[in-house]
Amino acid sequence: MRYLALKSLSVIALGIIFTHFFHLSPYYLFVFFILALILSFFTNGYSLFFALFLISALNYQCYQTHCENIKNFQLYNTPIKITGKIIDSPINGRYRYSLKLMTINDKKIFAKAFLYDKSQDKKFAYGDVIECYAPIIDFDFPKNPNLVDYNDYFHKQGYVGNIFINSSEIKIVKSKSANWLKQNIILPLHDYFLNTIDKYFDNDEKDLLLGILLGEKRTMSKNLRTTFANSGLAHILAVSGLHISIIIGVLLLLLPIFRIRGIWQLVILVLLTTLYLALIGFRISAVRAGLMTLFASLGLFLERRYEPINGVFLAGIIILFFTPQALFDIGFQLSFMTTAAILLISPHLYNLIKNKNISRYLKKYLFLPLFVSVSAAIGVIPLLSYYFFEFPLFIVFSNLLIIPLVGLAMPLGFIVLFFNLIWPYLAQIFANTLWLLLKLIILISSKIADFSWQIVEIGRPPLVLILSFYLVVLIIRFWRNVKFRKISLLVLLIMLNIFIGQKVISSKSLKITFLDTNQGDAIFFNLPNKRTMLIDAGFENEIVEQFLKSQGIKQLDLAVITHPHFDHYGGFINLVDNFKIQNLLIPTDKSNDTIYTNLIAKIKGKKSSIIFAESGETIAGLGISAHILSPNKVLKQIYQLNKLDVNDLSIVLKIAYKNTTFLFTGDLSDIELINDLPIKADILKSPHHGSEKANNFLLFNLVQPQYLIITGKKDISQEVLDLVASKNIKLYNIRQDGALTITVTNKKLSLNTY
Repeated sequence: MRYLALKSLSVIALGIIFTHFFHLSPYYLFVFFILALILSFFTNGYSLFFALFLISALNYQCYQTHCENIKNFQLYNTPIKITGKIIDSPINGRYRYSLKLMTINDKKIFAKAFLYDKSQDKKFAYGDVIECYAPIIDFDFPKNPNLVDYNDYFHKQGYVGNIFINSSEIKIVKSKSANWLKQNIILPLHDYFLNTIDKYFDNDEKDLLLGILLGEKRTMSKNLRTTFANSGLAHILAVSGLHISIIIGVLLLLLPIFRIRGIWQLVILVLLTTLYLALIGFRISAVRAGLMTLFASLGLFLERRYEPINGVFLAGIIILFFTPQALFDIGFQLSFMTTAAILLISPHLYNLIKNKNISRYLKKYLFLPLFVSVSAAIGVIPLLSYYFFEFPLFIVFSNLLIIPLVGLAMPLGFIVLFFNLIWPYLAQIFANTLWLLLKLIILISSKIADFSWQIVEIGRPPLVLILSFYLVVLIIRFWRNVKFRKISLLVLLIMLNIFIGQKVISSKSLKITFLDTNQGDAIFFNLPNKRTMLIDAGFENEIVEQFLKSQGIKQLDLAVITHPHFDHYGGFINLVDNFKIQNLLIPTDKSNDTIYTNLIAKIKGKKSSIIFAESGETIAGLGISAHILSPNKVLKQIYQLNKLDVNDLSIVLKIAYKNTTFLFTGDLSDIELINDLPIKADILKSPHHGSEKANNFLLFNLVQPQYLIITGKKDISQEVLDLVASKNIKLYNIRQDGALTITVTNKKLSLNTY
């Protein structure tokens, strides 16, 4: 059966996706699996695909159950007895270690944690078994729609949290008790690579070479990462099929010189490829390439025809069998889609010119690389848009320029590493040449990245649109397959109808997202008239900026800074240069905080319209009812005399749409300042993280909210919780529950946490 591996991989992926969203008992899955196997004898084997679907679902279900059992293990925030083994070797003086947990309070556990040596006065070695008494602190990364949830990311990798402890409180039970191969070969070789590269290179050239050879980016500057991302070349910093192919290509050239052929050539290829994979930590994209190399080598040795595309799908099947969670890994998806696109599309593009009267040198050295690069772009651009909300237009051009240079840099890097052992003088000569090559790669990449207009920011496309794009590509590729074409066109029509239906439903609604910025407030409005509004932007981090990019937002029609506290205005520092702020509503442009006054001056310089909030005024043009309740002129005058707490200068907004009302309070401290105003509302954004019981008691009595939203603080006092319960108020804690999205339509109000 043609493309059997593709069909099998698709069924396995569907089984994992099904179990990810729908929980079924493993017992039911196992029973249905047995029934499917029995039915396969009466259905010409077709039910074997259903059996494969079920076993894939069961495999992932077991993985999820294991993760849930770890989460339910009583190990957080209370000092416990921990025994574990150090399973990594930190670089450049870092004092964070990966710890494989062995026992918790003398009970076995299969999980990992990050161990932070607070005193930074002791280096633990790979394989050290340590014992300590300490609490495990769960991850506390912000959780927002469209953005990476690092809590989930680390949990899927098996990490349960962080351990912060002084090295003096840690007892080394056993030294270097680890896998012999890794202890005596892999780690010394890895350290040799690092030390040798550090000997001959520095600055960006060193970081680039570490990325190319080892996929090591921990020491790389943010500017260098951004350069390669904006030029469409980030993939050269992650060891993948490109790097494995270069290594295999060099070996295939060198081994015949030493008269190594046949079975010995296959053995050496497999051993060296496996050694390299171990050296870089068996990254998924590299494992995929390594497996494909193994399949191809076996095919040559056994003199059997080998189809590379089947190798891609078979590698995917093997990876998903052992690590089903890899399906949701960005690296896995990018690697497989890129490789599959190259193998499926580029040969057909090449066939368009194969019989044309064109120089064979042009065909081989211009058109073939061009078609490969175009095919890779077709495979990767939808995923880049989905995960990073942008893609570089020059991605094809930049790859044509840089990949040949990387193809030279990698062998030169290994030559430097080899001659450093036997002839350092010659190694220095090769290192000088390699330095120039690395410098050229950085220079070309930075020049391409400087063309900011070539970065297309479209926001995160709906998943149904991404799937539709890939389906269209497949329809074109397999157009002659009538059955596939008809089924695919029907599926495409259904998906496009779903997409259009979603657009129609959301076209006349108010959507408010309370972002989890870790500290402070940030509230984004998708207004019914297609305009945008942002109240505060949290602390200075990239969360609000990345969220706006994911929405495809380039302009804020109205931005509000409720008061001059950094955890409310700090995020605007990242927004000013990348987004057009049409109108800015502020209580004052005067403050003892020079960062705030400089920010306002900078926004003014961008020709934004500055609006000073005044009690009793209405904000027009938003498609909603928006009234400013505070501050008034008297409060501003008192503030200018330095006799008013800056929190009491907070802008208080009352917003209404359809039959739902909202009250946004900034960090107002003195509730009596607004107690005679019409502040009754259905939904209240609490001031001061809901921490002040006395103020809350008065505020809740006046506002009488059905829903209370608390931002910027994970732990809430029991007094406040009791007060909320006594008032029968539904509480949403953004720091605890993640971002909250409120949607108001003609018919209903819906509140959904991330």
